[in-house]
Amino acid sequence: MEEPLLDAAAIDSTSILAIHREPESWIPLCRKPLLPRTGKTGKPITFETLGTVQVREFENLLPGFAPALLTDAYFGINGYHQVSKAKSPLIDCLLHAQRRERYVRWLNCCYVDLDVGRFDKPHPHNLPAIKAKLEVQMMMELGELPHASVIGSSGRGLYVLWLLHDEDNPTKPVRAWKEKIVLYKAVNQAINQKLLRLAADTRAYDAARVLRVPGSINTKAQKRVSYALQFDADTGDPISYSLRELCHLFGVPYLEQPRTITFRQTIERGSVPKRVNGRHGLNKKRIEDVLTLEVWRGGFKKRGLTYSQGDVSTGRLTVLNIYAISLHGAGCLEKETLEAVEKMAGNCIPAYPSDPTDTPPIKIVRDIYTNRNNKRTWSNKTLCPLLGVSQSVAEELELQTIIPPPDSQSPSAIQRPARGEMKSSRQEFLRRYIDEHGPKSCRKMADIARHFGFEASPETINKDFKAIGLKARGKGGRPRRSDHQQPLFLFDVAKQVPAEEQELIEDTQRRLEQKRAARFKKERIIVTT
Repeated sequence: MEEPLLDAAAIDSTSILAIHREPESWIPLCRKPLLPRTGKTGKPITFETLGTVQVREFENLLPGFAPALLTDAYFGINGYHQVSKAKSPLIDCLLHAQRRERYVRWLNCCYVDLDVGRFDKPHPHNLPAIKAKLEVQMMMELGELPHASVIGSSGRGLYVLWLLHDEDNPTKPVRAWKEKIVLYKAVNQAINQKLLRLAADTRAYDAARVLRVPGSINTKAQKRVSYALQFDADTGDPISYSLRELCHLFGVPYLEQPRTITFRQTIERGSVPKRVNGRHGLNKKRIEDVLTLEVWRGGFKKRGLTYSQGDVSTGRLTVLNIYAISLHGAGCLEKETLEAVEKMAGNCIPAYPSDPTDTPPIKIVRDIYTNRNNKRTWSNKTLCPLLGVSQSVAEELELQTIIPPPDSQSPSAIQRPARGEMKSSRQEFLRRYIDEHGPKSCRKMADIARHFGFEASPETINKDFKAIGLKARGKGGRPRRSDHQQPLFLFDVAKQVPAEEQELIEDTQRRLEQKRAARFKKERIIVTT
């Protein structure tokens, strides 16, 4: 098979810009290393970040970075914030990139990655890509699958993309609010399940996904990556959907949520600068976590019913109380809280209230605002079991406040040593460092310890010096002339010198003190006369 030519002009910018339609967003670019490399931890590097470029400048700057995209290059399918103004260390015309889901600003398309064309693997991975493409097109014609916006060949496998547009402004993609990202990932997971028989990659559903650059070369297959845009036969425009439409087509519950919540402002602006770190800030983030869980659950269910995730609901009234108390704690007005609680109650399964004994939302809110419900704070130890939040769920949804404490089996608890072990390791490090490099000040030693991974302040270092037999002597302003040659640290003679030499050292120190006192007295007499 003839190898494709490496041609920078073959990079297909039209397909990339058809996906990225917001001029202000940024596109991250990365590639597989040309030579094997290892990171700081010793593990091999699978991707190296080239940088990020703004959509409006993509075509103008393309000649400067196109040579880096010739082989095994990837681009982010969703638009990002500008996270840094620093230049990329690899390409001067690009800026430094942070390819994480928290920095996604625009959701451009839902996608599925079909891992076909792997002839060395079992079925269905060994399906030819052309056969998988025909199967996808047949499903679209039969109405089993919505018509795709882009069908791409990754060299071996197949990409199928559905472009997204905003409901209010069809020329723009969907804003990546936190609850929208949860819906977006749920749609991608539903697509993977529908195309599982065509070797859909079930691990590819996140918003920070990268796909191969159209026009680049897949070195494993020695084929050029290509994207084919699909157009509406009636309008002639590229096919696109709103997130609500894709949720309906793939059977994902779409919940109506209040996007903007107004919080009570201070009378005098700037008079409470620390409010964001207090009760209002905590409850504001807790509201976002509850809304994220609502989207993830597809609506909170009646007590005793089982969620699709496998756990049993603790009841709708409990969640509505938590939500209402959080809105009150964030400073919302009673009217706004009632509207938000009624909206969540309508999204419940079944809609709340459904039984004659159910407490109506207006009474839930009124009891909170009239101090009849005195519960104002919830600990995570109480909240997490009520809402069914485990450590893995909190990490998957990137919750901000409703996070269970790490157990003894979690990686964070296992990797972090005990306080006593950290203290012993730090003191042993200080002892060895001073033996090799000589004494340093507490502040300098604290900087050195932090460089080697020990978190310690100068005060902590001072305590460690005393514990290992070193005494830090502060300068206390301008030193005396007789103290110019004094060392900064004195070894504790009681610990470092044998007992038989102790008396000799003490006698020497006593004579030095007598000489200093006599000299000071003599100088004082001369000055007085």
